[in-house]
Amino acid sequence: MRVDGSAVSDAAGRLLEVEAPHRLTFNFDEPARLDDPTSEPSLVRFQIEPYHDIVKLTVTQARLRSIEELDAIREGWPTVLPNFKTLLETGEVVPQAPWEFHAEQRAARMARNV
Repeated sequence: MRVDGSAVSDAAGRLLEVEAPHRLTFNFDEPARLDDPTSEPSLVRFQIEPYHDIVKLTVTQARLRSIEELDAIREGWPTVLPNFKTLLETGEVVPQAPWEFHAEQRAARMARNV
């Protein structure tokens, strides 16, 4: 759910695996499709491990339906992850909402899919 007070949910999912503090796996889809038995949501895994003097986070997303969905996550994760890092480090989110970073590209993509 967005933090702008709009009550908009861009995505929904369910936790599938929690192995604190090393792994978190969940499924991920549009809210309207999450409970559709004919649809298989994407599978997202966060793998956290020590790497020298820092922490390495590996994010994998599987079960993509199309090249368009791949393009969408290429825009999504690079905006979500820095915001998540800022939240963890400071307790605050970045000043610009992540869903606005690529709003024009997303609108064009959605217009093609209508």
